[in-house]
Amino acid sequence: MKKILLFLIFAVLCQGAFLFSEPHVVEFPGTELNYVRFQIEKIYAYRMGYVVLYRTGNRIAQTLIPREWFHTQGGPGDLIFLGPGSEWPSMVVFHNNGEFYRVRLRLRRNTLHPTWGVIPMHLNLSRYFEGLEELHLEFR
Repeated sequence: MKKILLFLIFAVLCQGAFLFSEPHVVEFPGTELNYVRFQIEKIYAYRMGYVVLYRTGNRIAQTLIPREWFHTQGGPGDLIFLGPGSEWPSMVVFHNNGEFYRVRLRLRRNTLHPTWGVIPMHLNLSRYFEGLEELHLEFR
């Protein structure tokens, strides 16, 4: 009984560590590549891109990502659909020498997953996506 209780406490503590986004540094000769992983709370697909609500520390922040980043060759976006399992959708943002380099969305393909949301059809968000060339993030 004690072993099971200790295992459950350990599992809860390990899960709690992923709630906080910490930068990770990966170094290559002559460059410094950093990445930050965020838990996605909600993602909304729009005809011009994605509206992503993500957890940063104990807050929820929002960013916009143009669809063209994922659908142009050599674009700064990667869209990865998760397979079966319990992994929660996330957003990984890479910086190279302090400048935005690329974003990777790891999403559930099934739009019935709780992280997918619907933007009402009467809302026009086009002006927010026009001319968007860099990802704007909030940290804690």
